[in-house]
Amino acid sequence: MEVKKLTAFVLLLVFVGMLLGVGVLILDKYSRAVRTTTTVTDGLVNVSSGAATLSQTYCLTIASVVNTTDGDSYSTSTYNVTYSNPDTCVISADLPNYQKYNITFTYGAASAANSVADDANSAITPIGTTWMALIVTVFILAIILTMVIGSFGAR
Repeated sequence: MEVKKLTAFVLLLVFVGMLLGVGVLILDKYSRAVRTTTTVTDGLVNVSSGAATLSQTYCLTIASVVNTTDGDSYSTSTYNVTYSNPDTCVISADLPNYQKYNITFTYGAASAANSVADDANSAITPIGTTWMALIVTVFILAIILTMVIGSFGAR
């Protein structure tokens, strides 16, 4: 392979890598967008150490927090009840510790379209993580081998 032709091949690899990256990002955004918005109440949540993990994933909003013992309602803004990780529904809060709470929240429930998008994303991911790196490595080794063999040739 001539050095002049390397530019086209490198640009092809960059284009394919960008196409795969954009495709994975689009599938991920689509997967989140087609989830069904569902509101549930997660009972007996223990907010010890100021954090807790709710029973669902892909959380969107927290509607209410109610103490299970006395039925008192707590303001989510006053007690800083927020998601520290919305994908896994981990909340952080300044609520009184070692009490149980009923937390009503909205999350994105899985749907058929969401499952298909996740499956497609899982199928594409190994191409970018495994095969692209292997192709680039083999290409670089071919360039080095060509240069070494060419150096032994006639001048």
